[in-house]
Amino acid sequence: MSLTGRWGFRFVLGLRKMKGRLYRVQRTPMRRYGRGAGRAMAAVCISYENGFQRKAEKLSMKLDLPMVGEWQGEQLGLQQKLRRKASRQKRRNPEWVREGKEKDLGEFDYVMSVGKCLEVYSLERPFNPLKVDFQAGRAGYRIQNAVEGCDSNLIEKAVRVSHQPQIRVIDATGGLGLDAMILATRGANVTVIERCGVVFSVLQDGVIRAKQESFQHLDINVVFGDSIEYLKCYIGNVQLPNPNNNPRDHVSKLGYNDPPHVIYMDPMYPHHQQRRSGARKEMTVLRDLAGDDQDCVELLEVSLKTCLERVVVKRAIRAPPFTCAQKPLGYDLSLPGKSCRYDIYNSTRLPAV
Repeated sequence: MSLTGRWGFRFVLGLRKMKGRLYRVQRTPMRRYGRGAGRAMAAVCISYENGFQRKAEKLSMKLDLPMVGEWQGEQLGLQQKLRRKASRQKRRNPEWVREGKEKDLGEFDYVMSVGKCLEVYSLERPFNPLKVDFQAGRAGYRIQNAVEGCDSNLIEKAVRVSHQPQIRVIDATGGLGLDAMILATRGANVTVIERCGVVFSVLQDGVIRAKQESFQHLDINVVFGDSIEYLKCYIGNVQLPNPNNNPRDHVSKLGYNDPPHVIYMDPMYPHHQQRRSGARKEMTVLRDLAGDDQDCVELLEVSLKTCLERVVVKRAIRAPPFTCAQKPLGYDLSLPGKSCRYDIYNSTRLPAV
Protein backbone atom coordinates (compact mmCIF):
# COMPACT_ATOMS: atom_id res chain seq x y z
CA MET A 1 0.00 0.00 0.00
CA SER A 2 1.50 3.32 -1.06
CA LEU A 3 1.30 6.29 1.30
CA THR A 4 2.02 8.85 -1.42
CA GLY A 5 -0.62 11.15 -2.85
CA ARG A 6 -3.56 12.91 -1.24
CA TRP A 7 -5.13 9.92 0.51
CA GLY A 8 -1.83 8.65 1.81
CA PHE A 9 -1.07 12.06 3.27
CA ARG A 10 -4.44 12.14 5.02
CA PHE A 11 -3.86 8.65 6.40
CA VAL A 12 -0.47 9.56 7.89
CA LEU A 13 -1.85 12.85 9.27
CA GLY A 14 -4.72 10.95 10.93
CA LEU A 15 -2.28 8.57 12.62
CA ARG A 16 -0.26 11.49 13.95
CA LYS A 17 -3.36 13.17 15.35
CA MET A 18 -4.50 9.95 17.02
CA LYS A 19 -1.05 9.39 18.54
CA GLY A 20 -1.01 12.96 19.82
CA ARG A 21 -4.39 12.57 21.50
CA LEU A 22 -3.30 9.34 23.20
CA TYR A 23 -0.07 10.94 24.34
CA ARG A 24 -1.91 13.93 25.82
CA VAL A 25 -4.32 11.66 27.69
CA GLN A 26 -1.42 9.82 29.32
CA ARG A 27 0.66 12.90 30.15
CA THR A 28 -2.00 15.41 31.23
CA PRO A 29 -2.51 14.04 34.79
CA MET A 30 1.25 14.00 35.41
CA ARG A 31 1.56 17.75 34.77
CA ARG A 32 -0.65 18.57 37.71
CA TYR A 33 1.08 16.49 40.33
CA GLY A 34 4.61 17.01 39.04
CA ARG A 35 7.49 14.56 38.87
CA GLY A 36 9.35 13.40 41.94
CA ALA A 37 7.71 15.88 44.29
CA GLY A 38 7.57 15.49 48.06
CA ARG A 39 5.30 13.37 50.17
CA ALA A 40 1.50 13.63 50.54
CA MET A 41 0.88 15.62 47.37
CA ALA A 42 -2.82 14.80 47.07
CA ALA A 43 -5.64 16.23 49.18
CA VAL A 44 -7.74 13.44 50.73
CA CYS A 45 -11.08 13.51 52.55
CA ILE A 46 -13.27 10.81 54.13
CA SER A 47 -16.86 9.93 53.28
CA TYR A 48 -19.07 7.14 54.52
CA GLU A 49 -21.95 5.03 53.32
CA ASN A 50 -25.19 4.49 55.17
CA GLY A 51 -24.57 2.92 58.58
CA PHE A 52 -20.80 3.53 58.78
CA GLN A 53 -20.68 7.04 60.23
CA ARG A 54 -19.09 6.08 63.55
CA LYS A 55 -16.38 4.06 61.85
CA ALA A 56 -15.64 7.00 59.55
CA GLU A 57 -15.42 9.40 62.52
CA LYS A 58 -12.85 7.20 64.26
CA LEU A 59 -10.81 6.94 61.07
CA SER A 60 -11.01 10.70 60.54
CA MET A 61 -9.67 11.37 64.04
CA LYS A 62 -6.91 8.78 63.68
CA LEU A 63 -5.65 10.09 60.32
CA ASP A 64 -6.51 13.76 60.93
CA LEU A 65 -8.47 13.99 57.66
CA PRO A 66 -11.66 16.04 57.08
CA MET A 67 -15.06 14.38 56.66
CA VAL A 68 -17.47 15.40 53.89
CA GLY A 69 -20.56 13.51 55.00
CA GLU A 70 -22.47 10.62 53.49
CA TRP A 71 -21.67 9.78 49.88
CA GLN A 72 -22.69 6.60 48.09
CA GLY A 73 -20.51 4.96 45.47
CA GLU A 74 -22.77 6.09 42.62
CA GLN A 75 -22.53 9.70 43.79
CA LEU A 76 -18.75 9.56 43.91
CA GLY A 77 -18.66 8.08 40.41
CA LEU A 78 -20.85 10.94 39.14
CA GLN A 79 -18.61 13.44 40.93
CA GLN A 80 -15.61 11.96 39.13
CA LYS A 81 -17.29 12.43 35.73
CA LEU A 82 -18.31 16.01 36.53
CA ARG A 83 -14.81 16.88 37.76
CA ARG A 84 -13.15 15.50 34.63
CA LYS A 85 -15.66 17.29 32.40
CA ALA A 86 -14.98 20.55 34.23
CA SER A 87 -11.20 20.11 33.85
CA ARG A 88 -11.61 19.64 30.08
CA GLN A 89 -13.69 22.80 29.87
CA LYS A 90 -11.08 24.69 31.90
CA ARG A 91 -8.32 23.65 29.49
CA ARG A 92 -10.33 24.89 26.53
CA ASN A 93 -11.50 28.10 28.20
CA PRO A 94 -9.63 29.27 31.33
CA GLU A 95 -12.47 31.68 32.19
CA TRP A 96 -15.13 28.95 32.21
CA VAL A 97 -17.15 28.69 35.44
CA ARG A 98 -19.20 25.64 36.33
CA GLU A 99 -22.90 26.25 36.81
CA GLY A 100 -25.15 23.76 38.54
CA LYS A 101 -26.62 22.71 41.85
CA GLU A 102 -24.78 19.42 42.19
CA LYS A 103 -22.85 18.74 45.39
CA ASP A 104 -19.16 19.40 45.03
CA LEU A 105 -16.19 18.04 46.97
CA GLY A 106 -14.15 21.20 46.61
CA GLU A 107 -10.45 20.85 45.89
CA PHE A 108 -10.02 17.29 47.16
CA ASP A 109 -8.21 14.91 44.84
CA TYR A 110 -9.12 11.62 46.54
CA VAL A 111 -12.02 10.42 48.68
CA MET A 112 -11.69 7.49 51.08
CA SER A 113 -15.11 5.85 51.25
CA VAL A 114 -15.90 3.93 54.45
CA GLY A 115 -18.33 1.06 53.92
CA LYS A 116 -18.11 -2.71 54.04
CA CYS A 117 -14.54 -2.17 52.86
CA LEU A 118 -12.33 0.88 52.50
CA GLU A 119 -12.12 2.26 48.96
CA VAL A 120 -10.19 5.23 47.58
CA TYR A 121 -11.88 7.17 44.77
CA SER A 122 -9.85 9.38 42.45
CA LEU A 123 -11.75 12.49 41.38
CA GLU A 124 -9.20 13.57 38.77
CA ARG A 125 -8.25 10.32 37.10
CA PRO A 126 -10.48 7.85 35.18
CA PHE A 127 -9.83 5.02 37.65
CA ASN A 128 -12.07 2.55 39.37
CA PRO A 129 -11.98 2.78 43.19
CA LEU A 130 -8.84 1.35 44.73
CA LYS A 131 -9.19 -1.30 47.44
CA VAL A 132 -7.13 -4.19 48.78
CA ASP A 133 -8.73 -7.54 47.99
CA PHE A 134 -6.56 -10.65 48.31
CA GLN A 135 -9.28 -13.01 47.09
CA ALA A 136 -10.17 -11.61 43.67
CA GLY A 137 -8.52 -10.03 40.67
CA ARG A 138 -4.82 -10.05 39.96
CA ALA A 139 -3.86 -10.26 43.64
CA GLY A 140 -6.17 -13.20 44.26
CA TYR A 141 -4.78 -15.04 41.23
CA ARG A 142 -1.16 -14.67 42.37
CA ILE A 143 -1.94 -15.62 45.96
CA GLN A 144 -3.91 -18.68 44.88
CA ASN A 145 -0.96 -19.83 42.77
CA ALA A 146 1.35 -19.29 45.74
CA VAL A 147 -0.93 -21.32 48.00
CA GLU A 148 -1.14 -24.21 45.53
CA GLY A 149 2.60 -24.05 44.84
CA CYS A 150 2.10 -24.05 41.06
CA ASP A 151 3.86 -20.73 40.51
CA SER A 152 7.54 -20.31 41.36
CA ASN A 153 8.04 -16.68 42.39
CA LEU A 154 11.41 -14.98 42.35
CA ILE A 155 10.56 -13.31 45.64
CA GLU A 156 10.37 -16.71 47.33
CA LYS A 157 13.82 -17.61 46.02
CA ALA A 158 15.25 -14.25 47.07
CA VAL A 159 13.84 -14.43 50.60
CA ARG A 160 14.54 -18.21 50.84
CA VAL A 161 11.18 -18.98 52.42
CA SER A 162 11.36 -22.71 51.70
CA HIS A 163 14.79 -23.09 53.36
CA GLN A 164 13.70 -22.02 56.83
CA PRO A 165 10.31 -22.58 58.49
CA GLN A 166 8.72 -19.63 60.31
CA ILE A 167 11.24 -17.20 58.89
CA ARG A 168 10.75 -13.66 60.23
CA VAL A 169 10.35 -11.08 57.46
CA ILE A 170 9.75 -7.33 57.71
CA ASP A 171 8.29 -5.56 54.68
CA ALA A 172 9.67 -2.06 55.24
CA THR A 173 7.72 -0.47 52.36
CA GLY A 174 4.23 -1.89 52.74
CA GLY A 175 2.23 -0.41 49.86
CA LEU A 176 -0.69 -2.66 48.97
CA GLY A 177 0.90 -5.71 50.62
CA LEU A 178 0.76 -8.21 47.74
CA ASP A 179 4.36 -9.42 48.12
CA ALA A 180 3.98 -9.64 51.90
CA MET A 181 0.82 -11.70 51.51
CA ILE A 182 2.58 -14.10 49.13
CA LEU A 183 5.39 -14.62 51.65
CA ALA A 184 2.84 -15.18 54.43
CA THR A 185 1.05 -17.86 52.41
CA ARG A 186 4.39 -19.67 52.04
CA GLY A 187 4.79 -19.89 55.82
CA ALA A 188 6.73 -16.74 56.72
CA ASN A 189 6.06 -14.57 59.76
CA VAL A 190 5.56 -11.19 58.09
CA THR A 191 5.35 -7.70 59.59
CA VAL A 192 4.33 -4.94 57.18
CA ILE A 193 5.25 -1.32 57.95
CA GLU A 194 3.49 1.58 56.18
CA ARG A 195 3.95 5.26 57.00
CA CYS A 196 1.19 6.77 54.81
CA GLY A 197 -2.01 6.82 56.85
CA VAL A 198 -4.41 6.37 53.92
CA VAL A 199 -2.46 3.45 52.43
CA PHE A 200 -2.06 1.87 55.87
CA SER A 201 -5.82 1.99 56.53
CA VAL A 202 -6.69 0.42 53.17
CA LEU A 203 -4.04 -2.29 53.61
CA GLN A 204 -5.07 -3.11 57.18
CA ASP A 205 -8.71 -3.37 56.10
CA GLY A 206 -7.77 -5.81 53.34
CA VAL A 207 -5.67 -7.98 55.67
CA ILE A 208 -8.43 -8.10 58.30
CA ARG A 209 -11.03 -9.15 55.73
CA ALA A 210 -8.69 -11.80 54.32
CA LYS A 211 -8.08 -13.27 57.79
CA GLN A 212 -11.78 -13.34 58.57
CA GLU A 213 -12.74 -15.15 55.36
CA SER A 214 -10.06 -17.45 53.95
CA PHE A 215 -6.63 -16.89 55.51
CA GLN A 216 -7.15 -17.32 59.24
CA HIS A 217 -3.88 -19.26 59.62
CA LEU A 218 -1.59 -16.57 58.18
CA ASP A 219 0.88 -14.83 60.47
CA ILE A 220 0.90 -11.29 59.05
CA ASN A 221 0.68 -7.99 60.93
CA VAL A 222 0.39 -4.41 59.69
CA VAL A 223 2.08 -1.57 61.60
CA PHE A 224 1.58 2.17 61.09
CA GLY A 225 4.84 4.07 61.42
CA ASP A 226 8.18 4.93 59.90
CA SER A 227 10.33 1.94 58.98
CA ILE A 228 13.62 3.55 59.98
CA GLU A 229 12.38 4.35 63.49
CA TYR A 230 10.86 0.87 63.77
CA LEU A 231 14.09 -0.92 62.80
CA LYS A 232 16.22 1.19 65.12
CA CYS A 233 14.33 -0.37 68.03
CA TYR A 234 16.13 -3.63 67.27
CA ILE A 235 19.57 -1.99 67.19
CA GLY A 236 19.52 -0.11 70.48
CA ASN A 237 17.69 2.31 72.69
CA VAL A 238 16.75 5.42 70.71
CA GLN A 239 14.52 8.38 71.48
CA LEU A 240 11.54 8.32 69.15
CA PRO A 241 10.22 11.72 68.03
CA ASN A 242 6.53 10.75 68.21
CA PRO A 243 5.61 9.12 71.55
CA ASN A 244 1.94 8.74 70.54
CA ASN A 245 2.82 6.29 67.74
CA ASN A 246 5.54 4.22 69.35
CA PRO A 247 6.83 1.29 67.27
CA ARG A 248 8.30 -0.17 70.47
CA ASP A 249 4.81 -1.27 71.51
CA HIS A 250 4.79 -3.75 68.64
CA VAL A 251 8.48 -4.64 68.82
CA SER A 252 8.16 -5.51 72.50
CA LYS A 253 5.54 -8.12 71.63
CA LEU A 254 7.98 -9.81 69.25
CA GLY A 255 10.96 -9.43 71.58
CA TYR A 256 14.18 -7.47 71.16
CA ASN A 257 16.09 -10.76 71.01
CA ASP A 258 14.20 -11.83 67.88
CA PRO A 259 15.30 -9.53 65.04
CA PRO A 260 14.06 -10.35 61.55
CA HIS A 261 15.92 -12.77 59.37
CA VAL A 262 15.08 -10.87 56.17
CA ILE A 263 14.03 -7.29 55.48
CA TYR A 264 12.20 -6.73 52.22
CA MET A 265 12.13 -3.36 50.43
CA ASP A 266 10.02 -2.38 47.42
CA PRO A 267 10.62 1.37 47.01
CA MET A 268 8.73 3.45 44.49
CA TYR A 269 10.21 3.07 41.02
CA PRO A 270 11.83 6.25 39.65
CA HIS A 271 10.14 8.25 36.91
CA HIS A 272 11.33 7.62 33.37
CA GLN A 273 11.44 10.75 31.22
CA GLN A 274 11.26 8.77 27.96
CA ARG A 275 8.63 6.30 29.05
CA ARG A 276 5.57 6.31 26.78
CA SER A 277 3.31 3.87 28.64
CA GLY A 278 1.68 4.92 31.88
CA ALA A 279 2.04 3.11 35.20
CA ARG A 280 -0.64 0.84 36.59
CA LYS A 281 -3.55 2.35 38.47
CA GLU A 282 -2.32 1.15 41.86
CA MET A 283 1.17 2.59 41.42
CA THR A 284 -0.18 5.93 40.18
CA VAL A 285 -2.48 6.28 43.19
CA LEU A 286 0.30 5.26 45.61
CA ARG A 287 2.63 7.88 44.15
CA ASP A 288 -0.03 10.56 44.52
CA LEU A 289 -0.83 9.61 48.11
CA ALA A 290 2.62 8.81 49.52
CA GLY A 291 5.04 10.47 47.12
CA ASP A 292 8.47 9.16 46.23
CA ASP A 293 10.71 7.28 48.66
CA GLN A 294 13.55 9.75 49.22
CA ASP A 295 15.19 7.92 52.14
CA CYS A 296 15.86 4.53 50.52
CA VAL A 297 19.61 4.63 51.14
CA GLU A 298 19.16 5.42 54.83
CA LEU A 299 16.60 2.64 55.13
CA LEU A 300 19.02 0.21 53.47
CA GLU A 301 21.80 1.14 55.90
CA VAL A 302 19.58 0.60 58.94
CA SER A 303 18.22 -2.65 57.49
CA LEU A 304 21.71 -4.08 56.99
CA LYS A 305 22.49 -3.46 60.67
CA THR A 306 19.18 -5.00 61.80
CA CYS A 307 18.52 -8.20 59.85
CA LEU A 308 20.18 -11.52 60.61
CA GLU A 309 20.65 -12.80 57.07
CA ARG A 310 19.86 -10.50 54.15
CA VAL A 311 18.08 -7.47 52.74
CA VAL A 312 16.07 -7.97 49.55
CA VAL A 313 15.39 -4.91 47.40
CA LYS A 314 12.98 -5.03 44.48
CA ARG A 315 14.08 -2.77 41.62
CA ALA A 316 13.15 -2.09 38.03
CA ILE A 317 15.10 -4.23 35.61
CA ARG A 318 17.17 -1.29 34.30
CA ALA A 319 17.32 0.82 37.46
CA PRO A 320 20.75 1.37 39.04
CA PRO A 321 21.40 -0.55 42.27
CA PHE A 322 21.42 1.12 45.66
CA THR A 323 24.80 1.73 47.27
CA CYS A 324 25.62 2.73 50.84
CA ALA A 325 28.58 2.90 53.21
CA GLN A 326 28.41 -0.82 54.05
CA LYS A 327 27.91 -1.84 50.41
CA PRO A 328 29.80 0.67 48.23
CA LEU A 329 29.79 -1.70 45.23
CA GLY A 330 26.08 -2.46 45.39
CA TYR A 331 24.31 -5.78 45.87
CA ASP A 332 25.96 -9.15 46.55
CA LEU A 333 23.56 -11.15 44.38
CA SER A 334 20.75 -10.32 41.96
CA LEU A 335 17.85 -12.40 40.61
CA PRO A 336 16.57 -10.80 37.38
CA GLY A 337 13.07 -11.28 36.00
CA LYS A 338 11.20 -9.94 32.98
CA SER A 339 10.38 -6.46 34.28
CA CYS A 340 12.05 -6.34 37.71
CA ARG A 341 14.90 -7.85 39.66
CA TYR A 342 15.62 -8.69 43.30
CA ASP A 343 18.92 -7.35 44.66
CA ILE A 344 20.23 -9.25 47.68
CA TYR A 345 22.48 -7.60 50.27
CA ASN A 346 24.07 -9.80 52.92
CA SER A 347 23.66 -8.61 56.49
CA THR A 348 26.34 -6.55 58.23
CA ARG A 349 24.78 -6.94 61.70
CA LEU A 350 27.33 -7.20 64.50
CA PRO A 351 27.17 -10.40 66.59
CA ALA A 352 25.54 -10.12 70.01
CA VAL A 353 27.93 -9.75 72.93
